[in-house]
This record gives sequence, structure tokens and C-alpha cells, in this order.
Amino acid sequence: MGLFLLCRYLYNETVTLQSVMTALTTLYAAHKYMCPGLARTVVNYLRENLSERNVLLVLQHICLYCSSARGEPWAAPVTSPPRRRRSSIQRQQQQLTHEPSAPPLYPEEEDRKPLLLEDAITEDDVREFEAGMAVSDSPKKRSGGVNCCAVLLKECLELIDRRASAVLASEDLEDLDIAALKMVVCRETLCASETDVYDALLRWSARECKRQRLALTPANRRAALEGAQFLVRYLTLTPEELTGASGLLTPEEASALTDSVAGVSFVEMPDHLAELQGLMAAKRKGRSQTSTPSVKLSKKLKKKSSKKDKEDSAARHAAAERDRRKVEELKERNKRKFNLVEEFFVCLACIFD
Repeated sequence: MGLFLLCRYLYNETVTLQSVMTALTTLYAAHKYMCPGLARTVVNYLRENLSERNVLLVLQHICLYCSSARGEPWAAPVTSPPRRRRSSIQRQQQQLTHEPSAPPLYPEEEDRKPLLLEDAITEDDVREFEAGMAVSDSPKKRSGGVNCCAVLLKECLELIDRRASAVLASEDLEDLDIAALKMVVCRETLCASETDVYDALLRWSARECKRQRLALTPANRRAALEGAQFLVRYLTLTPEELTGASGLLTPEEASALTDSVAGVSFVEMPDHLAELQGLMAAKRKGRSQTSTPSVKLSKKLKKKSSKKDKEDSAARHAAAERDRRKVEELKERNKRKFNLVEEFFVCLACIFD
């Protein structure tokens, strides 16, 4: 479908995008064959249809296709697991060279001609494509444009920050690669608790172990995460929460972090945790930023509800007063009718007498 829409664009025909998945395949074709105009059209469609249901899918494709969109502002901190000491046998095995027994696929490498388009792409072509992809970051600024994929990536991350709890609980998170996963969980402005982040990493590691056909053991989970487990702010948790969120840590790491949370005066942190101790102790800013507007909103709602209650009570009181007056009027009318009947019978009695 992406190639079909690319051909329509090249022949100056109308390009209609009917779904986000179609737009992503078209974006891949636009990047592969360097059509910045089509890429901008697709990016605008994705920005208009971005939601918490498809934001992780769009983020993954942006990270895969648009290498220029992966910049320093969104880079995850370097978190690497501790290095294991190799035995002498493992070092000897690494030094051995294994030569293939089969002949090479192309006997004469120097006569091999480029078959793919990427082999013929030069740096000038890449610069020209990037210049065509540049758009203005705001409608007021017409100069100093940025890559439109970078703008889309920024909007994806901002949406993830606002809807972090729902996004982290979605199944699409388990389909991310490790780079995109680290980009999400390292965010300083995530509006989610650390237990939500831990549960997301736990689910992702289980899915990755199944993809690699590995046994579901804590060691394999840690190897699959490649240090992403240290992006959880463990030192901001309570001792009870830390006990339930230590499944991705080694016993030595869990013991050191538990002692630090419990307030032990001297804690001997492992070297790889000592470098990340400041990151683990810093609370995310997402909840603190959104707490004030929520309080103001609740106060406004309370004021509106109190006014509405007063209006409703006044309306009920007025309705009750009207009903009471109607009842009194009916009683007066009945009394008058009874008096007339009584007088009529009195008159008849006097006549017959």
C-alpha cells in the first residue's frame, strides 16, 4: 500500500491515507525513496490522528525509519549491567577463530555491482532530503525549521508523558525494541508511579525472553533489558514497594537499595549503582506538575456543585410552596361548595315545614 501511494504521489495524483498503519508504511516508502513532500504529508496526518492507542506504534516506526529524529534531548541515560568476570576457558574460546567452511556467496567481490538504492545514495542526497523534510516548529517562525519527524517524535513523547499510566499498561509496549523502551521509561516527566514503570519492564522482559526463546529466569530478564531495569527510581519507593519491585535486581543490588531506603547510615553500593544513585533518588516531575491544575479544577467543580445545589434547593422550595397554595385553594373551594349544599337543604326544609 505504501508503494502504491508513493506512485500516486509521483504521478501528481491525490494521496488519501485511511489508517495510521497505512500512513506508517507510506512514511517508510517516502524515506526509502527520498520523497520529502510525501513524508511531510504523512507526518501531518499522523500528528492529527495521534492518540494513546497508537502512540507507541508511531514511536517505534519513527525510531526505526527516521534516524535524524533521534536526537540528544530524548536520549536515555547510559545504563549498563555489571560486567561479569570471564573464566580462562571463556577467554581462550573467544581467542579462537572460526572460519566458514562454505565458499563465499560472491566469489569476486570486486565485480559485485550495487543492487540496492542505498548503495548509490551520497551524502549530498541525504542533505537534500533532510532540507526538504524541514518544517517550522511553530506557525509564527518561518525560519530555523526542524525535521518534521523530530516534531512528531516530540509530540509522541509528550502524549506518553500525559497518559503514561495507560500507555505503560498497553500491550503495544511489549513490541518496542530496547532503544524505544529506554526512551520511554527514562522520561523525567512521566505521569506514572514507579511501580507502573517496573510492571511495564517486567512484562517487556518476559515477552523478549519468549521472542529469544530463553527460559524465563531473572538472569535472562536482566540480560534482555540491557540495563533498563536501573531506570526505575527505586530510591523514591517505600520499603514495602521496593520489596515487591526487586524482581529485576540481583540479591546484592536489592539488599543495597533496601538498606538505602531504610535509612542505614553506611551502605556499600555496587559500582554500577553508585553511578546511577542520583537518578534513582530523583522523583519524576510529571505528577508534581499536574497536581496543581487538578486541585484547582476540583475547587472549581466544588464551587459549581455548591451553586447548583443551592439553585436546586431553591427550586424545590418554590415548587413545594406552589403545591401548598394549590392544596389550600382546593380546600377553600370544597368548603364553599359544602356551605352552598348545606344552605340548599336548609331552604328545602323550611319550605316543606
